[in-house]
Amino acid sequence: MSTPSEKAEIIVLGSGVSGLTTALTLLENGYDVRIIAREHFNDTVSANAAAVWFPYKALPVEKVVKWSNLSYVKFKELAGIPESGVSIIPFRVIEPSDETPFWLDALPKEAEMSRHNIKVLGSDFISYSCSIPLIETHIYLPFLHNKFLQNGGTIQYQEIKDYKRLAEQNFVINCTGLGSRELCNDKDMYPIHGQTLKIKSTKNTTGLAFEQFPNEPDNELAYFIPRSDCTILGGSAFKNVESKAIDEDLTQRIINRCLLLDPELETEHIISSHVGLRPGRTQIRLEQDHEASVIHNYGHGGAGFTVSWGCSAEVLTLVQKFFDNE
Repeated sequence: MSTPSEKAEIIVLGSGVSGLTTALTLLENGYDVRIIAREHFNDTVSANAAAVWFPYKALPVEKVVKWSNLSYVKFKELAGIPESGVSIIPFRVIEPSDETPFWLDALPKEAEMSRHNIKVLGSDFISYSCSIPLIETHIYLPFLHNKFLQNGGTIQYQEIKDYKRLAEQNFVINCTGLGSRELCNDKDMYPIHGQTLKIKSTKNTTGLAFEQFPNEPDNELAYFIPRSDCTILGGSAFKNVESKAIDEDLTQRIINRCLLLDPELETEHIISSHVGLRPGRTQIRLEQDHEASVIHNYGHGGAGFTVSWGCSAEVLTLVQKFFDNE
Protein backbone atom coordinates (compact mmCIF):
# COMPACT_ATOMS: atom_id res chain seq x y z
CA MET A 1 0.00 0.00 0.00
CA SER A 2 1.40 3.38 -1.00
CA THR A 3 1.47 6.40 1.29
CA PRO A 4 0.55 9.98 0.39
CA SER A 5 4.18 11.09 0.38
CA GLU A 6 4.93 8.62 -2.40
CA LYS A 7 2.17 9.85 -4.67
CA ALA A 8 2.33 12.29 -7.53
CA GLU A 9 0.68 15.68 -7.23
CA ILE A 10 -3.09 15.61 -7.67
CA ILE A 11 -4.65 18.30 -9.84
CA VAL A 12 -8.15 19.55 -9.08
CA LEU A 13 -9.85 21.34 -11.96
CA GLY A 14 -12.18 24.15 -10.83
CA SER A 15 -12.20 26.75 -8.06
CA GLY A 16 -15.88 26.79 -7.13
CA VAL A 17 -17.14 25.27 -3.91
CA SER A 18 -16.76 21.70 -5.20
CA GLY A 19 -13.19 22.27 -6.37
CA LEU A 20 -12.08 24.09 -3.22
CA THR A 21 -13.73 21.56 -0.88
CA THR A 22 -12.34 18.57 -2.74
CA ALA A 23 -8.85 20.07 -2.93
CA LEU A 24 -8.84 20.90 0.77
CA THR A 25 -10.10 17.43 1.70
CA LEU A 26 -7.32 15.74 -0.27
CA LEU A 27 -4.71 18.14 1.09
CA GLU A 28 -5.76 17.49 4.69
CA ASN A 29 -5.42 13.77 4.06
CA GLY A 30 -1.78 14.02 3.06
CA TYR A 31 -1.90 14.49 -0.71
CA ASP A 32 -0.03 17.16 -2.65
CA VAL A 33 -2.71 19.16 -4.43
CA ARG A 34 -2.76 21.87 -7.07
CA ILE A 35 -5.90 23.60 -8.29
CA ILE A 36 -6.00 24.61 -11.93
CA ALA A 37 -8.92 26.90 -12.66
CA ARG A 38 -10.13 29.06 -15.51
CA GLU A 39 -11.39 31.70 -13.08
CA HIS A 40 -11.01 32.96 -9.53
CA PHE A 41 -13.58 31.65 -7.03
CA ASN A 42 -15.15 35.12 -6.90
CA ASP A 43 -16.10 34.71 -10.55
CA THR A 44 -17.68 31.25 -10.22
CA VAL A 45 -21.39 30.54 -9.88
CA SER A 46 -20.63 29.47 -6.29
CA ALA A 47 -19.91 33.08 -5.35
CA ASN A 48 -23.47 34.07 -6.25
CA ALA A 49 -25.14 31.21 -4.37
CA ALA A 50 -27.51 32.15 -1.56
CA ALA A 51 -26.41 29.70 0.18
CA VAL A 52 -28.05 27.43 2.70
CA TRP A 53 -27.89 23.69 3.21
CA PHE A 54 -30.76 22.35 1.15
CA PRO A 55 -30.72 19.56 -1.44
CA TYR A 56 -32.24 21.11 -4.59
CA LYS A 57 -32.30 20.06 -8.24
CA ALA A 58 -29.84 17.20 -7.70
CA LEU A 59 -30.06 13.45 -8.30
CA PRO A 60 -29.90 10.53 -7.58
CA VAL A 61 -31.94 10.92 -4.41
CA GLU A 62 -30.27 8.15 -2.39
CA LYS A 63 -26.77 9.51 -2.92
CA VAL A 64 -27.82 13.15 -2.53
CA VAL A 65 -29.38 12.29 0.84
CA LYS A 66 -26.17 10.57 1.96
CA TRP A 67 -23.87 13.36 0.74
CA SER A 68 -26.12 16.09 2.15
CA ASN A 69 -26.19 14.45 5.56
CA LEU A 70 -22.39 14.19 5.67
CA SER A 71 -22.10 17.84 4.65
CA TYR A 72 -24.57 18.94 7.33
CA VAL A 73 -22.37 17.35 10.00
CA LYS A 74 -19.28 19.11 8.62
CA PHE A 75 -21.02 22.48 8.35
CA LYS A 76 -22.18 22.18 11.95
CA GLU A 77 -18.55 21.68 12.94
CA LEU A 78 -17.50 24.70 10.85
CA ALA A 79 -20.21 26.79 12.53
CA GLY A 80 -17.99 26.71 15.62
CA ILE A 81 -15.32 28.64 13.71
CA PRO A 82 -16.42 32.31 13.46
CA GLU A 83 -14.20 33.13 10.49
CA SER A 84 -15.72 30.31 8.40
CA GLY A 85 -18.88 32.25 7.58
CA VAL A 86 -21.01 29.23 8.53
CA SER A 87 -23.79 29.41 11.11
CA ILE A 88 -26.85 27.35 12.05
CA ILE A 89 -30.10 29.26 11.51
CA PRO A 90 -33.83 28.58 11.87
CA PHE A 91 -35.43 27.95 8.50
CA ARG A 92 -38.87 27.14 7.12
CA VAL A 93 -39.68 25.16 4.00
CA ILE A 94 -43.23 25.12 2.63
CA GLU A 95 -44.14 21.94 0.77
CA PRO A 96 -47.32 20.45 -0.75
CA SER A 97 -49.49 18.72 1.84
CA ASP A 98 -49.82 15.55 -0.24
CA GLU A 99 -46.08 14.85 -0.59
CA THR A 100 -43.25 13.84 1.74
CA PRO A 101 -40.11 15.69 0.60
CA PHE A 102 -37.01 13.54 0.19
CA TRP A 103 -34.74 16.08 1.85
CA LEU A 104 -36.23 15.23 5.27
CA ASP A 105 -34.20 12.00 5.15
CA ALA A 106 -31.00 14.02 4.89
CA LEU A 107 -31.64 15.99 8.07
CA PRO A 108 -29.83 14.74 11.17
CA LYS A 109 -31.85 14.51 14.39
CA GLU A 110 -30.21 17.63 15.82
CA ALA A 111 -31.87 19.70 13.08
CA GLU A 112 -34.99 19.68 15.32
CA MET A 113 -37.56 19.47 12.55
CA SER A 114 -41.21 20.25 13.26
CA ARG A 115 -44.19 20.63 10.95
CA HIS A 116 -47.63 22.18 10.84
CA ASN A 117 -50.41 22.67 8.30
CA ILE A 118 -50.87 26.08 6.70
CA LYS A 119 -52.86 27.69 3.91
CA VAL A 120 -51.29 29.90 1.24
CA LEU A 121 -53.65 31.68 -1.17
CA GLY A 122 -56.37 29.22 -0.23
CA SER A 123 -54.29 26.08 -0.88
CA ASP A 124 -53.14 23.55 1.73
CA PHE A 125 -49.43 23.17 2.47
CA ILE A 126 -47.14 21.90 5.21
CA SER A 127 -44.62 24.22 6.78
CA TYR A 128 -41.47 22.43 7.97
CA SER A 129 -39.31 24.24 10.52
CA CYS A 130 -35.75 23.14 11.22
CA SER A 131 -32.21 24.33 11.90
CA ILE A 132 -29.90 24.27 8.89
CA PRO A 133 -26.46 25.64 7.99
CA LEU A 134 -26.22 29.07 6.40
CA ILE A 135 -23.08 29.44 4.32
CA GLU A 136 -22.22 33.09 3.67
CA THR A 137 -20.36 32.73 0.41
CA HIS A 138 -18.48 36.04 0.62
CA ILE A 139 -16.84 34.75 3.82
CA TYR A 140 -16.84 31.00 3.30
CA LEU A 141 -15.19 30.79 -0.12
CA PRO A 142 -12.21 32.97 0.93
CA PHE A 143 -12.02 30.84 4.09
CA LEU A 144 -11.66 27.64 2.04
CA HIS A 145 -9.28 29.31 -0.43
CA ASN A 146 -7.00 30.69 2.27
CA LYS A 147 -7.02 27.46 4.28
CA PHE A 148 -6.04 25.53 1.17
CA LEU A 149 -3.09 27.86 0.49
CA GLN A 150 -2.00 28.01 4.15
CA ASN A 151 -1.85 24.21 4.27
CA GLY A 152 0.50 24.09 1.30
CA GLY A 153 -1.85 23.89 -1.67
CA THR A 154 -1.16 25.83 -4.86
CA ILE A 155 -3.46 27.45 -7.42
CA GLN A 156 -2.80 28.05 -11.10
CA TYR A 157 -5.16 30.03 -13.32
CA GLN A 158 -5.37 28.43 -16.74
CA GLU A 159 -8.09 27.01 -18.96
CA ILE A 160 -7.73 23.29 -19.57
CA LYS A 161 -9.35 22.04 -22.76
CA ASP A 162 -8.05 18.46 -22.78
CA TYR A 163 -8.28 16.81 -19.36
CA LYS A 164 -7.22 13.40 -20.71
CA ARG A 165 -3.94 14.80 -21.93
CA LEU A 166 -3.38 16.42 -18.55
CA ALA A 167 -4.11 13.07 -16.91
CA GLU A 168 -1.27 11.39 -18.83
CA GLN A 169 1.17 12.90 -16.33
CA ASN A 170 -1.08 13.70 -13.34
CA PHE A 171 -4.01 12.33 -11.40
CA VAL A 172 -6.93 14.70 -12.05
CA ILE A 173 -10.17 15.51 -10.22
CA ASN A 174 -12.65 17.26 -12.47
CA CYS A 175 -14.80 19.77 -10.56
CA THR A 176 -15.53 22.16 -13.43
CA GLY A 177 -19.30 22.30 -12.96
CA LEU A 178 -21.15 23.50 -16.02
CA GLY A 179 -17.79 23.74 -17.79
CA SER A 180 -17.84 19.94 -18.03
CA ARG A 181 -20.47 20.26 -20.71
CA GLU A 182 -17.71 21.30 -23.12
CA LEU A 183 -14.70 19.79 -21.36
CA CYS A 184 -16.22 16.30 -21.30
CA ASN A 185 -18.65 16.75 -24.18
CA ASP A 186 -21.31 15.80 -21.63
CA LYS A 187 -24.76 15.87 -23.23
CA ASP A 188 -26.41 15.25 -19.87
CA MET A 189 -25.34 18.68 -18.59
CA TYR A 190 -27.56 21.76 -18.79
CA PRO A 191 -27.74 25.20 -17.14
CA ILE A 192 -30.37 25.99 -14.50
CA HIS A 193 -30.86 29.75 -14.52
CA GLY A 194 -31.19 31.33 -11.10
CA GLN A 195 -31.91 35.02 -10.41
CA THR A 196 -31.59 36.60 -6.98
CA LEU A 197 -31.43 40.06 -5.42
CA LYS A 198 -29.93 41.47 -2.27
CA ILE A 199 -31.84 43.80 0.02
CA LYS A 200 -31.11 45.45 3.35
CA SER A 201 -31.18 43.02 6.26
CA THR A 202 -34.43 43.03 8.21
CA LYS A 203 -34.29 42.35 11.93
CA ASN A 204 -35.66 38.99 13.07
CA THR A 205 -36.24 37.65 9.56
CA THR A 206 -36.50 33.86 9.52
CA GLY A 207 -35.31 32.23 6.33
CA LEU A 208 -37.93 30.55 4.16
CA ALA A 209 -38.18 28.59 0.92
CA PHE A 210 -41.34 27.90 -1.06
CA GLU A 211 -40.84 26.12 -4.38
CA GLN A 212 -44.36 25.41 -5.61
CA PHE A 213 -46.07 28.77 -5.18
CA PRO A 214 -49.81 28.61 -5.98
CA ASN A 215 -50.76 29.71 -9.49
CA GLU A 216 -47.14 30.47 -10.41
CA PRO A 217 -44.86 28.78 -12.97
CA ASP A 218 -43.02 25.68 -11.74
CA ASN A 219 -39.67 27.28 -12.57
CA GLU A 220 -40.25 30.32 -10.36
CA LEU A 221 -40.05 30.05 -6.59
CA ALA A 222 -39.87 32.19 -3.47
CA TYR A 223 -37.17 32.23 -0.84
CA PHE A 224 -35.43 34.69 1.41
CA ILE A 225 -32.24 34.05 3.31
CA PRO A 226 -30.97 36.46 6.00
CA ARG A 227 -27.20 36.95 6.04
CA SER A 228 -24.95 39.22 8.09
CA ASP A 229 -24.55 41.70 5.21
CA CYS A 230 -27.97 41.51 3.53
CA THR A 231 -31.03 39.39 2.90
CA ILE A 232 -31.10 37.42 -0.34
CA LEU A 233 -34.39 37.03 -2.22
CA GLY A 234 -35.06 34.56 -4.99
CA GLY A 235 -35.64 33.04 -7.30
CA SER A 236 -35.88 31.04 -10.49
CA ALA A 237 -34.89 27.66 -11.89
CA PHE A 238 -35.19 27.91 -15.67
CA LYS A 239 -33.75 24.83 -17.34
CA ASN A 240 -31.58 25.41 -20.43
CA VAL A 241 -31.67 29.21 -20.16
CA GLU A 242 -28.18 30.54 -20.93
CA SER A 243 -28.72 34.29 -20.50
CA LYS A 244 -27.13 36.05 -17.53
CA ALA A 245 -29.07 39.27 -18.13
CA ILE A 246 -31.16 40.59 -15.23
CA ASP A 247 -34.90 40.26 -15.91
CA GLU A 248 -36.50 43.24 -14.15
CA ASP A 249 -39.98 41.76 -14.47
CA LEU A 250 -38.76 38.60 -12.76
CA THR A 251 -37.19 40.73 -10.04
CA GLN A 252 -40.58 42.29 -9.32
CA ARG A 253 -42.30 38.90 -9.26
CA ILE A 254 -39.70 37.66 -6.77
CA ILE A 255 -40.32 40.68 -4.56
CA ASN A 256 -44.09 40.27 -4.73
CA ARG A 257 -43.95 36.59 -3.78
CA CYS A 258 -41.54 37.18 -0.90
CA LEU A 259 -43.57 40.10 0.47
CA LEU A 260 -46.67 37.92 0.47
CA LEU A 261 -44.82 35.52 2.75
CA ASP A 262 -43.16 38.20 4.90
CA PRO A 263 -44.50 41.78 4.56
CA GLU A 264 -41.72 43.08 6.84
CA LEU A 265 -39.00 42.56 4.23
CA GLU A 266 -37.37 45.87 3.27
CA THR A 267 -37.60 45.62 -0.50
CA GLU A 268 -37.65 49.35 -1.25
CA HIS A 269 -33.90 49.47 -1.83
CA ILE A 270 -32.28 46.72 -3.90
CA ILE A 271 -28.55 46.50 -3.22
CA SER A 272 -27.80 44.35 -6.26
CA SER A 273 -29.23 41.68 -8.56
CA HIS A 274 -27.49 38.54 -9.76
CA VAL A 275 -27.94 35.70 -12.23
CA GLY A 276 -26.11 32.41 -11.95
CA LEU A 277 -26.23 29.26 -14.06
CA ARG A 278 -26.36 26.19 -11.84
CA PRO A 279 -24.66 23.07 -13.23
CA GLY A 280 -27.66 20.86 -13.87
CA ARG A 281 -27.32 17.21 -14.89
CA THR A 282 -29.55 14.17 -15.18
CA GLN A 283 -27.64 12.99 -12.11
CA ILE A 284 -24.47 14.01 -10.31
CA ARG A 285 -21.41 12.48 -11.92
CA LEU A 286 -19.05 11.21 -9.24
CA GLU A 287 -16.98 8.36 -10.62
CA GLN A 288 -13.63 7.25 -11.93
CA ASP A 289 -13.19 7.90 -15.65
CA HIS A 290 -12.96 4.67 -17.63
CA GLU A 291 -10.34 6.02 -20.02
CA ALA A 292 -8.05 8.22 -17.92
CA SER A 293 -6.65 8.80 -14.42
CA VAL A 294 -9.50 11.13 -13.63
CA ILE A 295 -12.30 11.29 -11.08
CA HIS A 296 -15.30 13.37 -12.08
CA ASN A 297 -17.22 15.37 -9.46
CA TYR A 298 -19.73 17.67 -11.13
CA GLY A 299 -23.38 18.21 -12.04
CA HIS A 300 -24.54 19.19 -8.54
CA GLY A 301 -27.46 21.32 -9.73
CA GLY A 302 -28.73 23.61 -6.98
CA ALA A 303 -27.04 21.58 -4.23
CA GLY A 304 -23.37 22.41 -4.74
CA PHE A 305 -22.73 23.60 -1.19
CA THR A 306 -25.18 21.08 0.28
CA VAL A 307 -23.37 18.01 -1.06
CA SER A 308 -19.86 19.49 -1.17
CA TRP A 309 -18.33 17.75 1.85
CA GLY A 310 -20.13 14.47 1.21
CA CYS A 311 -18.95 14.40 -2.39
CA SER A 312 -15.39 15.32 -1.44
CA ALA A 313 -15.36 12.44 1.06
CA GLU A 314 -16.37 10.06 -1.71
CA VAL A 315 -13.69 11.49 -4.00
CA LEU A 316 -11.13 10.84 -1.26
CA THR A 317 -12.27 7.21 -1.03
CA LEU A 318 -11.92 6.78 -4.80
CA VAL A 319 -8.46 8.37 -4.77
CA GLN A 320 -7.33 6.08 -1.97
CA LYS A 321 -8.62 3.02 -3.84
CA PHE A 322 -6.88 4.12 -7.04
CA PHE A 323 -3.48 4.46 -5.41
CA ASP A 324 -3.90 1.34 -3.32
CA ASN A 325 -4.39 -0.60 -6.56
CA GLU A 326 -1.34 0.90 -8.25
